[in-house]
Amino acid sequence: MQKKMFGFAKIVFASLFSFAAYANAADTVMTFEDIYPGVETTDLLPANYGGFFWSGSARFVTSQLVPGTGFASGTIGDVSLFNDAGNDLSINRGVAFNFLGAYITAAWNNNEQVTVSGLRNGVETHSSVIETSTNGPTYFNFNYTNIDTLVFHAQGGVNAELGGEGDHIVIDNLRYSPVPPPAVPEPSSWALLFLGLGAIAYAKKRASKRID
Repeated sequence: MQKKMFGFAKIVFASLFSFAAYANAADTVMTFEDIYPGVETTDLLPANYGGFFWSGSARFVTSQLVPGTGFASGTIGDVSLFNDAGNDLSINRGVAFNFLGAYITAAWNNNEQVTVSGLRNGVETHSSVIETSTNGPTYFNFNYTNIDTLVFHAQGGVNAELGGEGDHIVIDNLRYSPVPPPAVPEPSSWALLFLGLGAIAYAKKRASKRID
């Protein structure tokens, strides 16, 4: 009996501490700076970078590889993310997350439309259309909650005559956060916890009497 009660108390305590850890978890900003290779280049993102699965169109680019374009003006620091060949760029994670926002810049076109979709288990739950330009990074708030997939689709706009063309966009300082447990423990959970602790104390007291 004593062992069972002690095991129950451990489970409840673990649940409470798990909730507290999620509640205090800070937002994460993905800057891509940790993959700067020291030279001007572009390449695929490392596998499972940041704990996410990235589509084949997800590449990184250094700030001065294509100077005078949105690739340069949209990069904060030395490295940013972009969609290779202007294709859709998707991000997936095995567990749900909240997508808070990101800096997004068009590489070649002004007034380029970007549809940003959030999905959970294959079903679209959030969608927004934003307008981007080549002038510099603009931060967009999204606040998509409880998603496991994020998709960027860019199209349209007017070519800014920067020496290239395509539906490329530059993404930097992508912010996300974990999804906390569904709710704070109910009062009944606390009552069960205290009941369990009381039972443990009573069992220990009886055991002590038997030893005496």
